[in-house]
Amino acid sequence: SGSGSAKSVKVIDNVIIPHSTLATANSCIFNIPKLVDDLDVSGNTIIAKSGKQYLARIGWQSATDATKVPKNIKFSKNNVLIDASAYMVDLSQVDGLYIKENSLDASITTTASFGGFLGLQPGGAKKNIHIKNNEKIALGSRDFLLAYYQQLSDLVIEDNHIFAENPDSATRTLFNLNQQVTKASIKRNTIKAGNQQLLSVGAGVATNASFKCSDLKFNDNVITHSCTNIAFEPRQCVNFSFCGNDVTALAGG
Repeated sequence: SGSGSAKSVKVIDNVIIPHSTLATANSCIFNIPKLVDDLDVSGNTIIAKSGKQYLARIGWQSATDATKVPKNIKFSKNNVLIDASAYMVDLSQVDGLYIKENSLDASITTTASFGGFLGLQPGGAKKNIHIKNNEKIALGSRDFLLAYYQQLSDLVIEDNHIFAENPDSATRTLFNLNQQVTKASIKRNTIKAGNQQLLSVGAGVATNASFKCSDLKFNDNVITHSCTNIAFEPRQCVNFSFCGNDVTALAGG
């Protein structure tokens, strides 16, 4: 972590159980700094029940090269049970994040006054983020994606089973895509949601008023939700596709 640099790191077929009572708030199991290229985390069983740790933090400040962006970070075929304090995966910068074929379960979460599965924090642009073919992404009381102030491009969320039935607030938004999001595909997911909003597109950000969300596809998803207000809210977007979705609105929203 920190200013460390590494290339072609593999963490494969391990059982990882952090000490539950010694974990500190906002610590993480994988702390991936800016000077990392090619990390493969595959086939591991990870059990973290502290209520304080992230699964991963990616691309935080490096004193030796503040402009560097970590590349080609892979999480695949892991079985993860985590009681995270906020986000499961927290990003500052990344070029190439691939989360595929995992079971990721945060449903034991007891504290989630903010956070989500994927959090995009202040920093440079994030691009080439692919979340595909995960057999389970269970969010507990979290959102899935918070991209409210940050630049994000080439986002793919496809063929996942997403469980988010118990948000801690009806003011949450499962997929929150701001004006700076371009080239996003949310397709063929099976989503079980609660009373939170499902999708917000191009919401106003005062510091980035000149940007327009563009090239977004929300297609062929199967969704059940209990939102009583507006479930889908596109505000500003150029080239927005909402097609082929099967939506069951249990509460009429």
